[in-house]
Amino acid sequence: MKSFFFRLAVLATLIIPSILSAQISINSSVFISENFNSIGGGAAASLPLNWKMSSAGTGSTANWATGTNIITTTQAANSGTPTTGGAYNWATPAGTDRAIGSMTDGGYASPNSIMAFYRNTTGATVTTITIRFSVERYRINTSPSTLLFFSSADGSAWTARTSGDISSGAFATGASSYTFTSPQTASRIITITGLSIPSNGDFYLRWLFTTGAANSQGLGLDDVMLYAGTATPGILATMQDAISIDNPPAGQTNPGDQLT
Repeated sequence: MKSFFFRLAVLATLIIPSILSAQISINSSVFISENFNSIGGGAAASLPLNWKMSSAGTGSTANWATGTNIITTTQAANSGTPTTGGAYNWATPAGTDRAIGSMTDGGYASPNSIMAFYRNTTGATVTTITIRFSVERYRINTSPSTLLFFSSADGSAWTARTSGDISSGAFATGASSYTFTSPQTASRIITITGLSIPSNGDFYLRWLFTTGAANSQGLGLDDVMLYAGTATPGILATMQDAISIDNPPAGQTNPGDQLT
């Protein structure tokens, strides 16, 4: 499984012909990228334009236009042992590599959603969309966590895209601890076909995180890339890797693992 995710990450790097920074217009032949680094530090960080998060516990019912949605985070952490639930602005200790997500507790319920709104500005109908994203874990805890992935043409009627889901086995539970220095990461690359997004038509994405009411893991969304069409490799390569250090639990990416 580790080798699989490693190859996905490498493939995502190889297939990007060019990257735009922080745009929500779907353009021709370019990846649209968002890494959330521009939101900066602080608990009340503003989300990038055309990104929203659901209010606490409403993730499975929230739509793009839901009035209780939020556009700023409520908590921030890049070190220490935070336990307060909220909409999190996560970061590594240097504070420059950021992710948005949530951690829940008795006062901040699960599930919670992150949503993004795109518009087709290619000048033609888009029938295929390729998306890559990563989910990073900043806190290990005893409650299991899952992610369900959806798309929509109107921000209200959502279609499940199960190839983007992340099951509870991806982030194994354990005693409460924190991984700010090297957060465990699960990545997905999804190609959605059979679409019919007209010129100036809209397209929405939703990531639904379920983390349990108490003893929540701390998860963040990062490195979202979207491409109009099926991404074509700019470089073709044959690569081989081996796990030289495999820290427990075995069979998944963990802090301190090494690939050769």
